[in-house]
Amino acid sequence: MKKPPPNLKSKMLALGLVLGWLWGCAAPNALEMDYGRSVRNNIAQQVINPHAGLEPTPAVGLDPKAGEYVLERYDKSFKEKETPSAAIPMITK
Repeated sequence: MKKPPPNLKSKMLALGLVLGWLWGCAAPNALEMDYGRSVRNNIAQQVINPHAGLEPTPAVGLDPKAGEYVLERYDKSFKEKETPSAAIPMITK
């Protein structure tokens, strides 16, 4: 039984690596598998009730006072408070 030449082994290894790389690029990731689901959901909701935007009743959610409080608290979270820094005494000789 003859041994395959070393050149053939390296070519087979390179071919295996290239095929593995191509297979990895072809497999769908989690984002691609979920792509378009929100659009399909919105279209389904419009089919169920096409005149939902014309109804005068508001959507169920927070009452206006609570919503205003949440929004103010959210806006204040971005304002940085000035913290007093401790003075570091300089040592001179």
